[in-house]
Amino acid sequence: MSWFEDFELSKITSISLSNEWFDYELANKGAKENEYDFRYPDFIVVDTNAKIVLLKTELFQEVEKQKKKGNVLVESITKPIVSISARPNSSMLGIACQNGQVYQWNFLTKDAILQSLRNFSQDPPCCIQYSPDGKYLVVAGVQGNIYVYNVEKRSWQQTILLIAHKKKGIKANYITFSENSVSFAIMDDVCCVSLYKLGHRFNDVSNPIEWVFSGKLRAHCSNVTGICFGESLKDGGEKRHRLFSVGEDMYMFEYNVERSDYENLVVSSYDQIEQECIPTACLWYPVNYLNEDVIMVATSDYKIKLLNVKVRDSKICKQTLLGPSYGGPINKLIYLNIHNKTEDDVPKYVAYSTKEKIIGIIKLPLDGNPNKTMG
Repeated sequence: MSWFEDFELSKITSISLSNEWFDYELANKGAKENEYDFRYPDFIVVDTNAKIVLLKTELFQEVEKQKKKGNVLVESITKPIVSISARPNSSMLGIACQNGQVYQWNFLTKDAILQSLRNFSQDPPCCIQYSPDGKYLVVAGVQGNIYVYNVEKRSWQQTILLIAHKKKGIKANYITFSENSVSFAIMDDVCCVSLYKLGHRFNDVSNPIEWVFSGKLRAHCSNVTGICFGESLKDGGEKRHRLFSVGEDMYMFEYNVERSDYENLVVSSYDQIEQECIPTACLWYPVNYLNEDVIMVATSDYKIKLLNVKVRDSKICKQTLLGPSYGGPINKLIYLNIHNKTEDDVPKYVAYSTKEKIIGIIKLPLDGNPNKTMG
């Protein structure tokens, strides 16, 4: 009799022996000559965590614990996926699961083993997002903590960021990054918008450069339904980054990213953009980029509005178009091929989702043609 241990599996549910030919007579003869000589066909075990491991009989002779683990063939996801994010300029996909596991998976090679980044068992993630340059992965937990992973250094930032400094259990609904990957914003389930920047803590140059909290505000009196960053040109030709939010109160707020600090998230302007319908999502319109400042806003009546935000104090409706009319109103908009925004001669697409489990693509520029949408 022999036993195998220390291979770090949970409860084993199935065992399968190798179907290759095995000389049992030779094995019995060797066992009589040496009682410690154990020979048996290699076998595969499966545990309740969907891990399939190959165990060879030579492992019985191993003494060191690290050499007894066996060869992992397949490692699957056992709990529902709560959020995904594709890393730009890469074939890696970030996956967050309900049990707290955060994985990276190559969707081109389709590896059978997922790369585990971290297990947040005490603070399961509710949403994740990669930065546009692919250097950072932001993970928001259900307890209101924000974790930042440096993809290039393969390390987590030691300082844990917070959505709320006095109250726990505030969940992030969505994370969005600025184009230059030095700022990201979060909308949460208590009608607030939070801003975070890459810089020195407390503006003290003696502190290392890391992600720091840079302001929070409850500007909307109802749920925030969408946030997005935009990129405009100043009078001198310098780029400036702008942050917008829309909510069920039918208002659009613009925040001053440059002036916001640890004390407050500064509001630049606010306007009521609807009278009857509820804005459900927003995105900086990537057509005629840097020449015309336009935000596309999806509404509850299946319309998409293009708002000119060139002037901060006024939001002018440039055009109202019919959007996808199946699966409920749009609740999220994401721009595809993000690095082609400035090139107007290449095809541009926007991906969208609805609450009724519909995922689709819209071809730009918007013109109301239903044949340019699919889902």
